[in-house]
Amino acid sequence: MASPARQLKDVETANPPSIVVAKPVSETLVDNTLRMIAEQSGKGYYDIIREIVALGFGPGRVSFRDYVKLRLFDDQYYAACDKKTVVGQRRNRDISVAVNYRIDWYAMLENKIASICYLGGFGLPVIPFELVYGENLEFKTPRVARNAAELRAFLTDVRNFPLFGKPVEAFQSLGSIALRRYDAQSGQLQRTDGSTIALDDFITDITTNYAQGYLFQKLASPHPVMRDLCGDRLATTRIVTIATEAGPKVFRASLKIPAGTNSADNFWRTGNLLAQLDIATGEIKRVITGAGIDLLQVTHHPDTGKALVGATVPNWDRMLATALAGARVMQHFSMIGWDVAALDSGAVIVEMNETPDLSLHQIAEGRGVLEPEFLAFMEYQERQAKAHERRMRADISKL
Repeated sequence: MASPARQLKDVETANPPSIVVAKPVSETLVDNTLRMIAEQSGKGYYDIIREIVALGFGPGRVSFRDYVKLRLFDDQYYAACDKKTVVGQRRNRDISVAVNYRIDWYAMLENKIASICYLGGFGLPVIPFELVYGENLEFKTPRVARNAAELRAFLTDVRNFPLFGKPVEAFQSLGSIALRRYDAQSGQLQRTDGSTIALDDFITDITTNYAQGYLFQKLASPHPVMRDLCGDRLATTRIVTIATEAGPKVFRASLKIPAGTNSADNFWRTGNLLAQLDIATGEIKRVITGAGIDLLQVTHHPDTGKALVGATVPNWDRMLATALAGARVMQHFSMIGWDVAALDSGAVIVEMNETPDLSLHQIAEGRGVLEPEFLAFMEYQERQAKAHERRMRADISKL
């Protein structure tokens, strides 16, 4: 049973959607949460509240929700760092906006068609799209479906499978689905976990929720080593690159591991795992599941039974090189979170994010990000942003 701190308000419907279009809403019950924190940490209520206030007014602007989610009450978990180096969600957003000041480029990362085409055009390894659905588009091409009928034609052609579908503009894998095949006799689509959904229901969900854009890609197969560890689904490495005076650099890296019935590896999905990585080697140092009061450290994958701790992500050097090459192409952004997957052929960029969730790395490593290297990066980008603003003002004055 989930703890009171993580009770979920689930929306019950007679016909639940075939795809998850919104994250469950979590409710933090303060009194019960404080009681459980006191039990787990051995701290008194006064000490807990004093720490929450101190971190809230500190450089990381840690909220109560952040304090719980990141398990900051656990002194042993954060023994290797000063907790004031940990940033909360709000501070994470503010940092991203400050260092990624080229707002004219945001749409490139937010639109998956644009980002796939842009990166692929520069020779970077991406997964090309097979079809884009958009209601009432003007021109019909082999890779465009303009209505439900054309979408149905694509999904009933067995030659198109297996597929991975996701919205053109979305985040954290909302609206995504991995499809193994279509069974014409039953009119059912089979997910990669073996479950099935009615084709009609799936089409209705797409046309209702994503009329402005939904794309399908061929379902990529992971490197055999990763398949053995995690099953036949992509476990992507979140690699954060930062732009320094010496050029792009890898700042942090964590491995997102799908488990259970999840085809997407986002850590917010129940049952999924998150691993701390050695950046130099790609070795898995620690694996966790859950967050806050419910956080658990594990050593083996719950589905395959294979040991995760001590295993090494294959093609590691190639994955780092791919992220750095992407950072050089996307030079307009100073900090990018790259989702890179290991394939038998090397590495592939699954997505890039202009506001990478730094809490993934903080909770995986038990270490904050506001360390000297990152602070120097922020100061450098502040100077760069001011110089860019001066150039823009000068250009405007010439008009």
